[in-house]
Parts: sequence; C-alpha cells; structure tokens
Amino acid sequence: MSNEDDYQTYKEVGSICFKNHTIEIDDITFALNQLDELKFKVAGYNGQGNAYSKVIHDGSRNFISFNQNGETHIFQFLLLYQDQVKQLKEILQLYYDQELTIIEYYQGNRSYLLNKNLSYNEIQLLKTRFNIEMWI
Repeated sequence: MSNEDDYQTYKEVGSICFKNHTIEIDDITFALNQLDELKFKVAGYNGQGNAYSKVIHDGSRNFISFNQNGETHIFQFLLLYQDQVKQLKEILQLYYDQELTIIEYYQGNRSYLLNKNLSYNEIQLLKTRFNIEMWI
C-alpha cells in the first residue's frame, strides 16, 4: 500500500511564510479566507527523534496542502529547529482562532496544535469547538 507522499516530486521554492491572514510562498500570496481543505502534515524538525522508532527526522518531510479555486496546491517545507515547531504551533493557534478549518497530522497521527496525544474527552471538546465531524 503506497503512501500518497511517496515517490512524488514537488516544486522547490525559496521561502514559505505563514502570516495572520495569508500564506506567502515565494512571490505568491494566498489569502486564507480563499482556501479550502487546509492541511498540515508535520513529520518533525531536523534531528528530532521518534519515540516509537529509531527514525531521526531531517526536517524535510513537512507539507502544507490546500485547494484554491478548484486547484490543489502542495508545498513541502523545512523545519530545522525545535523553535520553528513552536512557531508553527503559534500560527496554527492563530488560524484556529480565525475559525479556519484545518486538518493537521503530527508524525503520522491526527493532531491539534501538533499534539498527537489527546484524550478521548479532549478530542470531543475540539470536535465541538471547531465543528469537526470526523477525527481521522
């Protein structure tokens, strides 16, 4: 069974900047209120270990994808330092506060603010707060 990220290539870009109401990728600005299916898949930062395996991340297996005007965009981004993960959590919180619909995965598991170890009750509260139908 193949993972959807395996064996695909993505356009290399110079920079990605998550801002309050936009995402800027090189010289292209995407307005958050015009995006659908905003999804973050975060594997980790460079040098981060995984408690369940001996994998050490290189920081490059992080993706953001979204749809705009019927077109799907997928971008890979690099996380070099643990502080960048903390900054990403802050921007995710900002996006949630704007009531954006976000699906996020951290190290292969569904997460909220990059926390993949939520209790059943915490998940139910999040589903209610953000009108999430399924937690998969």
